[in-house]
Amino acid sequence: MRVKTQRFGELEVDPETLLLMPEGLVGMSEAKRFCLLEESPDRGYKWLQLIDEPGLAFVAVNPYDFYPDYGFEVDGKDADLLGLERPEDAAVLVLLTVGPGGSEITANLVAPVLVCTKTRKAKQVILQDERYSTKHLLVGGALETTGSGVG
Repeated sequence: MRVKTQRFGELEVDPETLLLMPEGLVGMSEAKRFCLLEESPDRGYKWLQLIDEPGLAFVAVNPYDFYPDYGFEVDGKDADLLGLERPEDAAVLVLLTVGPGGSEITANLVAPVLVCTKTRKAKQVILQDERYSTKHLLVGGALETTGSGVG
């Protein structure tokens, strides 16, 4: 399948690798079909590219690469929606925000994207956990926040 992107141009993407978010992203319920793109596998980050909007892509990372103690319980309704049957079938991504000139990179640990690797369904979940905020500094393994709590 051909996918147009603003950042990478037109790409050929295997339809079997698409992610479907039945409920869309938080605040963007129409954003339902995505693909994960990597500029370079050794960089550690991916682009969560919206299929139906070439100019909309989010930088995402595996949170456990930076925050080994990160964790949350998966709600039964979310597991059912995604078709999650076993913990090993789940993958987690968090979206990043890059400050002006790349001076500060923060991770949104409050709203991770939960992916079922078997069904390719995903959902952005909102955590009710005071340990996390929308602006955790992305530094090698340190769990640091900027600002005050969830924002």
